[in-house]
Amino acid sequence: MQEIDDLLESIKSSEIDRNPGINPSRLNEIQIRKTSELTGSKRIVRDTASKQFRPSIVYKLIVTCLLILVILARVTRVRNDSSNVFFALLIMVVGGWALYPMYTDKNQNFKIVIDREGIKISETQYKWSDIQETAILYLPVKRNEINYLVILLKDNTYEKFDISNFRSFEGFRKTLSKYIEYLKPIT
Repeated sequence: MQEIDDLLESIKSSEIDRNPGINPSRLNEIQIRKTSELTGSKRIVRDTASKQFRPSIVYKLIVTCLLILVILARVTRVRNDSSNVFFALLIMVVGGWALYPMYTDKNQNFKIVIDREGIKISETQYKWSDIQETAILYLPVKRNEINYLVILLKDNTYEKFDISNFRSFEGFRKTLSKYIEYLKPIT
C-alpha cells in the first residue's frame, strides 16, 4: 500500500502548488487521509444499499439570514438617513454577489450518491472496479477551510470534488467516509 500512500502524497503536493491562496502559517495542517482512516466512532445502524448527499441548505439559509439581518439592522437604525439606505443597498449587492455562487456554482452544488456499484457525482459514475482509493484532502485556503473528496482511479489519475458546502452533525468528512467504506466492496 506504500504505492497508494505515495500517490496520495503526490496529489497533496500538486494541490498545494495549484492553490496559491494557502495560508503559509497553516501548511502543517494540510492533510490527505484515506476514507478508511476517517470513519469515526458511530456506526451505520440500518442496512442500506445506497446513500445520497446534497449540499447543506441549512448552512446556506443561515448565511443568507445573517446577511438579511445586517441589512435590516443598518436600514432601521436611522430611517431617514439616505447614507444608511445606500449602505444597505451596497451590502445587498456585495452580499448577493458573494452568495450567488453558493447557490448556483456547479462545482459546489452537486449530488453524491454512494451505492454498491460505486460513487456517482452529479451524472458521472465512478465504479468501484475503477477506483483504487478514496481520500479526503483538507486545505486551509486564505481564511477558509476547503475539503475535497479525492477519487484515485486505477490508472493513477484522480478526480477531486469540493465538499465544503456539505454538512452533517458528526462532521461531513467522517459521515461521507463511513458510507464510502460501508458500501465499498471488500477486496
